[in-house]
Amino acid sequence: MKQEQFTPGPWTASHGANYFISIGSLCTHTNVCNLPNDMEDHGSLSENAEETKANANLIAAAPDMYEALKEVSQTTGFEFLSISVRQMALAALNKANP
Repeated sequence: MKQEQFTPGPWTASHGANYFISIGSLCTHTNVCNLPNDMEDHGSLSENAEETKANANLIAAAPDMYEALKEVSQTTGFEFLSISVRQMALAALNKANP
């Protein structure tokens, strides 16, 4: 497995005018990405707001999931998983770190 090129975690999702995925503390953070908040013209949340929030949480969990999957793939016993599960795990790792 080659060296990761992405920003190392942990990442957190926070909410303001948009959803922010960031690293570091509240005062000294670096944004990894921003997701629009999907506000309606009158200031209420649109129907997509819950989906946007869920996407922000999933993106924030990505580094942790990557590390867990990498650890599993390097653990004795990985070879005993079904071929399709091993292929899915390795494909996900390669998608994150091509």
